[in-house]
Amino acid sequence: MIVSIPVPLPKVRYNAPTMADSFDFLVRCYFGEGNDFLRLCVQRAYLDLSRTLRGFAGYADGQKLREASHEHVVELVRELRIAAPSQDSFDAWHRNACTSLRLQYAQNGFNRFTFGQAQKWLNMTLKYVFVLGEERLPGYAPHYAFAHPPIDNVFVGAAKAVGGPELPMPWSRLDDYDAYFALQRKYRALFTGDAPMAAEFRLWQSA
Repeated sequence: MIVSIPVPLPKVRYNAPTMADSFDFLVRCYFGEGNDFLRLCVQRAYLDLSRTLRGFAGYADGQKLREASHEHVVELVRELRIAAPSQDSFDAWHRNACTSLRLQYAQNGFNRFTFGQAQKWLNMTLKYVFVLGEERLPGYAPHYAFAHPPIDNVFVGAAKAVGGPELPMPWSRLDDYDAYFALQRKYRALFTGDAPMAAEFRLWQSA
């Protein structure tokens, strides 16, 4: 009778995770799998507005339009990276990007996609881009000081407590870009000396 002698398995040493390791874990949990971080930001930001797309669930070509729109937002945000960082440059890019995204929905038969929804998608994408940082998404940090805070219920309510403006309607129904931009100008005046996105971050955290 042959008796086999078990071979002890080698011991494996696992170091405690660093803060960077822990942040990678949180990124993976919140944004999902993959290394295309811009696309992950776009996908996550879409979830922040998708519940307001009334009637889209019954739209016949919804899946095709949703996929095409995700690609369009990726390309729009990539364009910002090569733009000269200034307030005028950012504002021009933002107006054109919102108009282009809204037009894409309209040209594909869905006429209920508003500027309010477009700004939420683009502004939340950039918020996530800034949070992930230059190491993962280089080229965007110079635009941070000029970026628009996402206008939504949480931010508007928190900003009102420190003198922010009232919205003329629910943010997702806002469909006049000039009215949207007037709100952004009021926030800039209110947060003089601070990047509006920095103010939004603090106010959202305290809401």
